[in-house]
Amino acid sequence: MDVSSDSDKPAVIILPGITGSELLLSGGQRVWPPKLLTMLRDFLAIHPHSKKFKLKPGQPIAEFYGSVEKILKLKGYDVFPFGYDWRLEIEANARELHKFIKTLGRRSVYVIAHSMGGLIATDYLANTPQSPVKKLVTLGTPFLGTPATLKLLELGDFVPNLMGYPLRPLFNAAFRAMPSWHELLPSPLYFTMADEATTEIVRHISPRNVKTAGDYASMCEFIKLRSWYQNHPLGNPLKKNEILKVLEHVRSLVIIGHKIPTVTSLDYKKNKLSKVHYGDGDGAVTFSSATLGGALLNSETVETAVYEIDHSALIMDKVVLERIARFLEI
Repeated sequence: MDVSSDSDKPAVIILPGITGSELLLSGGQRVWPPKLLTMLRDFLAIHPHSKKFKLKPGQPIAEFYGSVEKILKLKGYDVFPFGYDWRLEIEANARELHKFIKTLGRRSVYVIAHSMGGLIATDYLANTPQSPVKKLVTLGTPFLGTPATLKLLELGDFVPNLMGYPLRPLFNAAFRAMPSWHELLPSPLYFTMADEATTEIVRHISPRNVKTAGDYASMCEFIKLRSWYQNHPLGNPLKKNEILKVLEHVRSLVIIGHKIPTVTSLDYKKNKLSKVHYGDGDGAVTFSSATLGGALLNSETVETAVYEIDHSALIMDKVVLERIARFLEI
């Protein structure tokens, strides 16, 4: 990628969410998104413990992130899509973002971050006091983590309607071994800042009683007994004041989806998932998580915009993209 340009002109970085970047073999062959003819190889390759395949990130997937890149280029911005290895820890990708921003050599950088990309941007800014980032846009970022991740890890339904159904066990094993998914689980903050109705993540129901995982320690205790647990850290470790400090230090626009049924808790009977409860959110991230327990809605410096749009569509919707463009122009 050619990053040589006018150092006084702002650079706009597009930071995708989890699964939103291509993953490539060292020779450049794409393994994510997987292809029908090479699906077995692709599923084996994306497993983070694979010794045979070494992967590198490609570009953000154009199907999801091409629209925002196109509209910003038409408005004259220098746009730099940042693909990353979304299998890895948030902190590791924050370090890669730091390196990438340094190579741009710009005095002013704007970041547009979707979903987990917002956590990566927040981690980077929390640890880079002299960052050139002047404006930050997050879309559907799970600042507190999200119970939907627990459902995905439990059921293995990471990609609905996945082709190659007989290979799904390989695919599930690969995804469950990735640190990134575990970091998207509800964090300690979730249990202190989310709405009371959404903090009971797990309920064990029996004829005599109901045992709940209504705090972070109880949730961790439950997860560590599941067959899919991989001994990764659970939830985003950033604290409330760190997140607020970042979002209030730079000009920030937080875009939130709502009124889409979103997983809030799971019921278990005889140690098996029996029922999923839903509440307000964008279909992947609860409203409480995306608003930092409502703290961002009450901030005097952070701009927020709420839309009745689902998680994936937030980064592609024309109304949302125009809102982002106006924010960058001011």
